[in-house]
Amino acid sequence: MSGPSRASSALGWALTILCTIVLPVVTYDVLTDAGLPEFSALLISGVRPVLGTVVSPAWRRKADEFAIMTLIFLAISVVVTVVGPHSTRLLLVKDSAVTGLFGVVRLGSLLAPRPLMFWFGRRFGTDGTKEGAARFDGLWQYAGFRRVMRTMTVVWGTAYVLEALTRVGLSYRLSTATMVTLNSVLAYAVTALLVAWTVLYGRRWPPAARSAPGRRRPRKRRAGRRHRPGPAGTGHSAVRASSGPSGGATGSPSARPSWRDGRPAVMDTTHEQRRPVVSTGSGSVRGVVEEGGVTAFRGIPYAASPVGDLRFGAPRPHPGWNGVRDAARSGPDAPQRRSRMEAVLGPHEPHVDEAGCLNLNVWVPDGALDAGAPPRPVLFWIHGGGFTSGGGGWDLYDGGRLAALGGIVVVTVNYRLGPLGYLHLPDIGADNPGSQDQAAALRWVRDSVAAFGGDPDRITVGGQSAGAYSALGLALDPGTRGMVRGVIGESGPWALEPQDPAEAADAAAHYLRLAGVAAASELRALPVERLLEAYARLVVERAQPGNTAPPTYPVRGGALAATGWREAVTGGALRGTNVLLGRTQDEMTAFLSITSFDAPLDLVADQVFGAGIAEIAGQCARDGSPAYVYRFTRRTPGDGTIGGTPLGATHCAELPFLFNNFHSFRDAPTLGRVDAADLDLGRAFAGALAAFTATGSPNGPGLEPWGPWESSSAGAEPEPEAKRFGPASR
Repeated sequence: MSGPSRASSALGWALTILCTIVLPVVTYDVLTDAGLPEFSALLISGVRPVLGTVVSPAWRRKADEFAIMTLIFLAISVVVTVVGPHSTRLLLVKDSAVTGLFGVVRLGSLLAPRPLMFWFGRRFGTDGTKEGAARFDGLWQYAGFRRVMRTMTVVWGTAYVLEALTRVGLSYRLSTATMVTLNSVLAYAVTALLVAWTVLYGRRWPPAARSAPGRRRPRKRRAGRRHRPGPAGTGHSAVRASSGPSGGATGSPSARPSWRDGRPAVMDTTHEQRRPVVSTGSGSVRGVVEEGGVTAFRGIPYAASPVGDLRFGAPRPHPGWNGVRDAARSGPDAPQRRSRMEAVLGPHEPHVDEAGCLNLNVWVPDGALDAGAPPRPVLFWIHGGGFTSGGGGWDLYDGGRLAALGGIVVVTVNYRLGPLGYLHLPDIGADNPGSQDQAAALRWVRDSVAAFGGDPDRITVGGQSAGAYSALGLALDPGTRGMVRGVIGESGPWALEPQDPAEAADAAAHYLRLAGVAAASELRALPVERLLEAYARLVVERAQPGNTAPPTYPVRGGALAATGWREAVTGGALRGTNVLLGRTQDEMTAFLSITSFDAPLDLVADQVFGAGIAEIAGQCARDGSPAYVYRFTRRTPGDGTIGGTPLGATHCAELPFLFNNFHSFRDAPTLGRVDAADLDLGRAFAGALAAFTATGSPNGPGLEPWGPWESSSAGAEPEPEAKRFGPASR
């Protein structure tokens, strides 16, 4: 059944005020005038919680967890009332003590994984659907949202405790008749003030800001907004939630859109002047203006949901949607288990949904959406994760600050991973679907980015680790390289050739046995969790010491992997393409959490990452299109180790310095303490890569000179010509 209408909400409010304020006062006055003792009159007038408990489920039309909570506190009130000595003053004190107890419970919930205000927000700040609740759950991954929920819990809990203490004190100074009225008025006055503060605080500290301690508050935004979600300017529904009879957030009563294809999207129109709308070929999307005037558009579908018969298949065009789709929050991640890089990146709980996982995010710099503004260069970013984990919507890859710093449009994408993205099943048409997703997203960007102020003729594809490998694949493949002007490859595993078809077929057969099916076609009917469970077992059973490759990854001869990168580069496929490559100083320490190595780690890193950089850059130089090469050497401060080995400048260490999202990496062992020198390093690194995206050269005003890789260095480890970011190597 749908939620209450506005009329029923108004009636609910009226009944609530009648039961909790008016009736107790009138009842007490009538009974005392009739000669009943004060204690008896006060006890009888206290039936308001009973009436309130009956009214609450009535206007919510559901005996939900909050009605149950009310009943529990009603039971506590009854027990407190009947236990112990009886007097009029003690009855007033006991009633106040219950309010104080509720405040203490709120404060105590701060020790739980999620505080009480999170659950209130989940109930009152969503549209009541499973999709809405799931999206609200997904916000917990963002530091700013967690801080908002905890701050609200502290304020509400403290306010209730102070209210209780005030009422107890007044009970000993004022008459019973006065306290009967004052108790009810004070209780609802405090609640009203808390609701008003919640709305104001929510607008000032939106979960979308992904803020964390130490991050500057966003400056006051102009008309025209981010985020892991929640629109700035509007105040996320969880922040604006009120426990009024409407059972919903204050502000717009609109429903939230479903991630499933084809469902109409009706959007919150509160503060529309801060929610610019852009039209795409699939439909219109409403973004949010964030820090630095950057407008974020999140969770935009670029292809149909890969479910049912489309599971394992090539991506299909999205059917589109009616109305304006809210693009304030990131979409669901592709199905996956937790990342194997948590030892360096810190814990992250993916929020997966196969339906709607093929989505992307766009950050537009200030002014780019203005009429007549020149089109901006575009960075199309592919996340890493060993082809098994990650998400373009993770706060680690929030592109807002990079877009603002470089004046570029930043796009991050999701693509299918693990068994759904790279299981070799030619009998059912599974042909590197994850790589095909990346190509489909790139085509969507080429066709749609002009509407976001981007230049479709100046797209640089970039990525880190598996994302770097994928970005180079897009730059080399005949079907996509015409859309690519430049490529950025950070810590690409260049020693990894595309998977041999025979090896891929063996891994697929092994997987089918683990999944308990006889034919590949049966996989389409299995729950996605069962697919992931079988893949987790496959990873364990096919693991070998010193091997960091996943059991499935792009297969040679398949989509976007017709040949290996070496053949394509040698054949001149990068001629005329801007190229920037690099690695960290101590890449392999991150992998000690998943395997062991017999050879020295520096030697392994040179083989896996360094040699390929030298080979690609050398060929580019010989082709007359010199590449730029860097070495990131900033080491983790403090005692960060894996198995007793210092992390150093490990795999993924440069990511917070590219996106300048240090707050998002605060739990990442690879980052550690951040000082002023690190902030300068972040501006230098991000500035150089943004300049490369814009002009094809990482040089520009305020940037240190960076020369290209010379042909004389071809085949050598990139030592003197590599631009260093960080201190000199050990």
